Amino acid sequence: MFAGAAFTDQADIKVDTDVVDTLVSLGVVNGYTDGSFKPNDTVTRAEMAKMIYVLRTGNSDASAYNDDYSTFADIKGHWARGYVKYCQSLGIIAGQSATKFAPDQTVTAQEAAKMLLVTLGYDAKKAGLVGTTWASKTNALADENGLLEDVNTSFTGPCPRQYAAQLIYNAIDAPTVVWRDDAYTTNNYGNGDNPTIGEKYMGLHSVEGILTSFQKEDGKTTYNATVENITKKDGTALSGKNIIDEQNFSKIAKDYYSLKNQKVKVLYKETDKVYGIFALTDSNTVLSGMLGDFGEDGGKLKYDGKKYSLAKPSTVYLNGNDVKVADDANATDVATYADKAKGITKAYDATAISNDDSSKIRRLDVAAFAVAQVTYVGSDYINVSYKANNGVKGNPTFATKLEADDATYPSDLKKDDYVAVTAAVNTADGNIGVTKLDVVSGKITTTKGTTTKDSYKITIDGKTYEMAGVPADDTKKMTLNDTVAIVVKGDFCLYLDDANAEAKDIGMMTELYKEGNRFVATVIKADGSTQKMTLKKSDGYNGGSVNEKTDLLDSTVKDGASPKLVSYSKSGDEYKIKIMSKDETAGYDKFEGLVSNNTVKNKRFVASTVKAIDDSATVFVRYKTDSYKVITGKDLKNWKDSSKFASTVLADNNNGVPYAKVVLADRAGDSMSGGSDVNYAYVYTVEAGSNVDEDKYSVYYAWNGSETVELWSDDGKNVSTGNVIEYSIDGTVETANGAKTEITIDDVYGAGNGNKAWKMAAILGGDYGTDKVGTAYYVYTTKSDTTVKKDAKTTDLTVDTDDDAIILFVNTADDGKKDAGTQLSANMDLSDYAPLKGDVYAANAVIYQGANGKNIIVIDTTGELDSGFIADQVTLPQVIK
Repeated sequence: MFAGAAFTDQADIKVDTDVVDTLVSLGVVNGYTDGSFKPNDTVTRAEMAKMIYVLRTGNSDASAYNDDYSTFADIKGHWARGYVKYCQSLGIIAGQSATKFAPDQTVTAQEAAKMLLVTLGYDAKKAGLVGTTWASKTNALADENGLLEDVNTSFTGPCPRQYAAQLIYNAIDAPTVVWRDDAYTTNNYGNGDNPTIGEKYMGLHSVEGILTSFQKEDGKTTYNATVENITKKDGTALSGKNIIDEQNFSKIAKDYYSLKNQKVKVLYKETDKVYGIFALTDSNTVLSGMLGDFGEDGGKLKYDGKKYSLAKPSTVYLNGNDVKVADDANATDVATYADKAKGITKAYDATAISNDDSSKIRRLDVAAFAVAQVTYVGSDYINVSYKANNGVKGNPTFATKLEADDATYPSDLKKDDYVAVTAAVNTADGNIGVTKLDVVSGKITTTKGTTTKDSYKITIDGKTYEMAGVPADDTKKMTLNDTVAIVVKGDFCLYLDDANAEAKDIGMMTELYKEGNRFVATVIKADGSTQKMTLKKSDGYNGGSVNEKTDLLDSTVKDGASPKLVSYSKSGDEYKIKIMSKDETAGYDKFEGLVSNNTVKNKRFVASTVKAIDDSATVFVRYKTDSYKVITGKDLKNWKDSSKFASTVLADNNNGVPYAKVVLADRAGDSMSGGSDVNYAYVYTVEAGSNVDEDKYSVYYAWNGSETVELWSDDGKNVSTGNVIEYSIDGTVETANGAKTEITIDDVYGAGNGNKAWKMAAILGGDYGTDKVGTAYYVYTTKSDTTVKKDAKTTDLTVDTDDDAIILFVNTADDGKKDAGTQLSANMDLSDYAPLKGDVYAANAVIYQGANGKNIIVIDTTGELDSGFIADQVTLPQVIK
């Protein structure tokens, strides 16, 4: 119904949005075709006449009056002549002379007010709205009838559109006047007000009562509402048997949830055509804040330094439920209930309301919430991990997956954001409510109270925060001069995010030694680089100084000293370092100390209590005693389950499950062969290269069955062009041309590896598809037998999910360098690769039979083998005879 929110220049409209929205919905004012409202454009006298006409008649077509008589000669043929003539006939408007109306001149707010006063029922002459004193009389009567409220513009200058709208809006809800007993009055004989302009001329109705319910209608963008304890209807006071218990409204276009439980006036035609819901400011006292902002003083409710009397009874409603303050045996009213709030309840949203014209607080509405952290943002849902208050008394248990159909959350939410989750009863749209919480980081400059007390306070950057439900073990980490990150709501601290916020960087310390009179640490950083860090004297090491007897690592770690996970921060040219422990987690949820014989199986840790590994985890690896590198969690998840290492882990909880985010994997004395699960590739080029430290590597360009890959290895294996390699991925190696994939070669099939039995074959076909599950059919010869007859016995080879066979398609004509093969397509007829040559088959594949039980099939997609296919292994004739 309302178009106001759609105006392109909505930001320029200074009057309340209800003003423009209501008048647009009633057809009194309109926007422009370009979508704007132009609030600061001035109104002409003709435009004002039209608005008065719509206000007076309830419709916008005045063509029936176009041919009526008028003394105004300057409106002949004018688009607004019908509106002007109608208003002139009722004495609502007057011209600048008997014959001049000046329709296109601007109207002043004073002139507009005079027209509206006549519309209210004032006789222009009798009320003194003409003659030399018309201006002062207009001012007085307009103020008396409430027409000037919020009209913040010059009364004698051209009237902007938005303030003309404000004048009319005020008039719609103003009672009309009648002349009785030698005076104008707004009272009728029934001890109530005369009908308003809206009621009398536009068919509008009104009720006044308490807005007890307001919520979005199922599957719609509109709302329904219930008004109870109705005391007025269409301006008539109700009492006794006339009191209406309640009235329901539907299809309400705007959100008036903030007025819930207040005394309001509803303006409507039918109950599904609501034009506005307005708080009766003279009837309501509304105090909004958090429960901890309220207190009790001398039997009164104290808020923001003021005291408010209480009605009897005064009742607390928690998440919409009447708790009658009896839940606390010592709380006898809303004031003592608020005064006794402890823990996270102090941060609950609370609204104290007086809605009965007495100014005495009658109810306290309290909205509970749970604290959560966003772990994933999907297209139509979010996942959260709850940190506090989920499923406690008075608060429901919320799911970890909050779908957009059931929860309303900000569109800009990101992973790791903290949020407050509240019950659907506390929202206008009937969904679970999700709002962002702030995270404040900084040094604690002052403290007040005892860390174990609920009233403990800390000050960061000049702002003081009181603990609200933070466990004592965490508050003990928030002491003077600590640098922390906390989750806050208003002036309350809800959760300790990071007890060591000063140190955001994590590394692996490999050395701690004395150099002159200073101590120096060698740290491998998350980007793989090495940094020598000179420590601050007083607090550079674990918040203190180095103990030379117990803290020093050897100048190298070859003698068995273990590297350590540390956080570090720079202070000038010096550093502070803290070793990670259960008390120093650098903001992570969990620290797991040394696990000596850990392995990875099915992409999870086996021996540690932390099982899950985050793909993006930073993994510091020591291998070959004094060699180090940094890989990702994704790389670590692919290590073979036979690779053992000692682990230290920092983890974050995701829906109650700890995921490793930082790992130290110590493979001291072992080569870097943790590797991923088995991979295979056909090698078509072998080169040499070096990393940024000038270490030598073998570089293999190979086809892995789906793409060409560049693989780097320093393990010294003998690999030639035409070999098939079985390899494990260890991570990356930094080169002058960027990061490259580093591998360990586990096995080589081909030249120099005679223990790998092989046979030439003609692949005839198969009944398997893209999942490589099924059977391949072939005929073959051995190295010594060069004849495969046409009637040779067909053999089958099972291909299944256990990788009993590996199939590589290779385009030998292209040397594998581009378009180096083809993917296996569903139901591919492999006989296309084995054409008959008279009475013999053409060999198009080599099958390797590994000692590990695996079969590797290399198929030449050119259709037949040539001498370059298996270089240096065997000379093949074009056709096997």
